[in-house]
Amino acid sequence: MGNGYGWNAAILSAPLDEIVDRYRVDPDRIHVTGFSMGGYGTWDLAMHSPRQFATLVPICGGGDHLRISIQMVNALDNVNVKEVNFRRYPDLMHDSWTPMYSNPDLYRWMLAHKRAIMGDEGGVPTENKVTLCQK
Repeated sequence: MGNGYGWNAAILSAPLDEIVDRYRVDPDRIHVTGFSMGGYGTWDLAMHSPRQFATLVPICGGGDHLRISIQMVNALDNVNVKEVNFRRYPDLMHDSWTPMYSNPDLYRWMLAHKRAIMGDEGGVPTENKVTLCQK
């Protein structure tokens, strides 16, 4: 499917672009989540299309390595991402998606956010603060 990790942003973006073109979609309320390799795909989309999404919720993305997840969250904090949330479930191994997707607060949080794009006077986006939540 692509770059050796199982995801390719162009391939992931194609069905989303078709859905946006074909159906009534609020482009400021597109949310992405995935778990396990889907969490990695969420990170990949965030890196390649950061201005496209309202929220990103990668869950156990990029492997089981807590250190790498913390580094990703710290990197987002260092570039002034609007809101970064991280939750660790120390008693769980890889399956942190079950409690996360069972938590209604996740969906309330996602639905409370819109994509925030700031543009110049001509309307061209110059800055985007993507909201990310990894719990």
